[in-house]
Amino acid sequence: MKSSFLTYVLAALLSLACNQALQGQQRPTEAPLTNASVVKLSKAGFKEKTIISLIFARSPNFDLSADRLIDLKRSGVSEKGGLIGF
Repeated sequence: MKSSFLTYVLAALLSLACNQALQGQQRPTEAPLTNASVVKLSKAGFKEKTIISLIFARSPNFDLSADRLIDLKRSGVSEKGGLIGF
């Protein structure tokens, strides 16, 4: 009885591991969100709320140096909806 239970548990764990591996392979890898991405979204007319949601949802690769923040502001990214102010 112990043997059949152990076999069942091992089979279930193997099934779960295979399922997780397949799911990981099927998901496309999203590029990190960058300053240029935020500028592009802002210029395309996306709402501040949408841009903020994306900033929190995606992995970031922002350059927050003073010069890059100035570039964002000059590019029309609002302080509320972009990287400026975070």
